[in-house]
Amino acid sequence: MNIFDVIHQYREGIERSEVGMLRDLARLWVPSYRYLKQQVKDLMTVIQAQRDRGEPVWIGYLHSMERYQSMMEQARRTIDAYNRAALGRITGEEADAVEIGRETARKLVNIAAANDPLWIRVNKREGRILSGMLSEMSPLRALLDKSWPETSRKLDEVLTVGLTTGQGSNWIAQRMMEAVTIPEKRALLIARTEVNRTYREANLETMRESRAVIGYRRMCYPPTACFACLEMDGEFYEKSQSFSDHPNGKCSAVPVTKHFDPINDPKWERGQDWFARQSEETQRKIMGPGRYDLWKKEGVNPRDMVYIKENPFWGGSPTMKTLEELKNSFIEMSNGKYDNKTNQEASFSMRYLSKTDELFIWAGKVEPIPGYEDVFVHGSKTAFIFADADGNETKISAYEFADILKETPNYHGGDIRLFSCDTGGDNALTAQALSDIMNVNIIAPSGEIFLRPDGKYRIENEDGTVGDWRKYSPNGKFRKPKL
Repeated sequence: MNIFDVIHQYREGIERSEVGMLRDLARLWVPSYRYLKQQVKDLMTVIQAQRDRGEPVWIGYLHSMERYQSMMEQARRTIDAYNRAALGRITGEEADAVEIGRETARKLVNIAAANDPLWIRVNKREGRILSGMLSEMSPLRALLDKSWPETSRKLDEVLTVGLTTGQGSNWIAQRMMEAVTIPEKRALLIARTEVNRTYREANLETMRESRAVIGYRRMCYPPTACFACLEMDGEFYEKSQSFSDHPNGKCSAVPVTKHFDPINDPKWERGQDWFARQSEETQRKIMGPGRYDLWKKEGVNPRDMVYIKENPFWGGSPTMKTLEELKNSFIEMSNGKYDNKTNQEASFSMRYLSKTDELFIWAGKVEPIPGYEDVFVHGSKTAFIFADADGNETKISAYEFADILKETPNYHGGDIRLFSCDTGGDNALTAQALSDIMNVNIIAPSGEIFLRPDGKYRIENEDGTVGDWRKYSPNGKFRKPKL
């Protein structure tokens, strides 16, 4: 048996165990759900009777009703009882996970270290101590206890919305029953998360007890892995480092010794290699279209798109960076333009565009003119516009954009050639306002400005005629408002 067989065996075993645990938790919830459903039905009967008499039901009055107070108290007790039962079932599963984790680690290390005398076996007493230690570290009880406050808030929210908007009893009852499923959903998520966490910790603790092991590598399961795990697949960690995975993650820690590194085994197809041979459609689906375009069009390294996100309860988790993070707040600190003869910086260019926007590339090819610093940003007659990789637009005032421009290290305080549509058009306010606020001269287009891939451009007025650059100088008309 090799390392890959052991890991496959573990995955099958943990999945079988998980299915049984989730089935038990669902069975435990059935009587609780039925009881809470009757409580909701009784409350709605009281509310409907009052409505039938033509009496309005206000949320403040509802809170004082005995039937409402009774329902909420019974719901709290029912959910608390379910949480206690769920805690017992999950804790039992944790103990099994400790044994599975330790046994898997023993098999993996035995294969990796072969007959290395430094491999020290662990006795059962130490296994029981570890199990207790992990239970003390568990956030399980605290997380389960949060289900009632969350349910209570949701029930109250549903009633408030339903009553104030005149919804029927059936509408309110249906959404109240959706709210009372929160404890079961939370318990199922926590159960899967906690068992996986316990298994991983037991697995690592057992590996750490061997002096033959120097570290471990992450091994993901490509068919179900997220992009972050695919990119991190095969990475090496010192054995003192914790193993970060998703709450329901399927990644495994594979031991590395001085004489054995599983990454060299041809049977291990790295997550990155698996991803590379997928179709474009599959790659886009896994990465997301915005990240895919950053990779293909802008050459952003896929590994730079992922990181370990820390959580106070569950620890680290492989995570994809958001498009906002990848865009660096839309601001590109470019290297400027250089005079080939003197090798001195002659002009500067600031591109406040998403890197997924084709204009970002084309703007970098625009020929500078003496005495002006080029600024590229989407705009209108009254505002500037930031557009993200998904096309979502955010309008900002000239005052706000001026603050951003002042904080841009690549801007040196000179006059500006403003590549921003309509900012210098008839009845436009944007260019003049920026000129006043920045106290510099600005030339801006009289209409829309169209860039070409080679950096050439043309300006077109609203009536379709050829446009031009218009100059704006500070005249004191626009001043930043005092707070």
